Amino acid sequence: MKPITRRFAAAVATMGLLAGPIAVAQTRQDPLLDHLIGSWVLRGQIAHKPVTHAVEVQWVLAHQYIQIRETSRSTTWTRVRSSHSPM
Repeated sequence: MKPITRRFAAAVATMGLLAGPIAVAQTRQDPLLDHLIGSWVLRGQIAHKPVTHAVEVQWVLAHQYIQIRETSRSTTWTRVRSSHSPM
């Protein structure tokens, strides 16, 4: 192997080693968001009427984002309107 070819091969190998850790996605470490993860039941009033909603929260996309899904558990007409997921 010629000296230039060896240097080029060494440079490519070095760049590969340096780029490897950079290409790996970092996971988000946030204690507040970690406390939100799980299943929740929300109870309250909307337009002076009692409502109950189920909320599911989970980490998505390589632990970079949280997904929040809220669905109505009420037995009124609002179940038809709010049972869809926007995503």
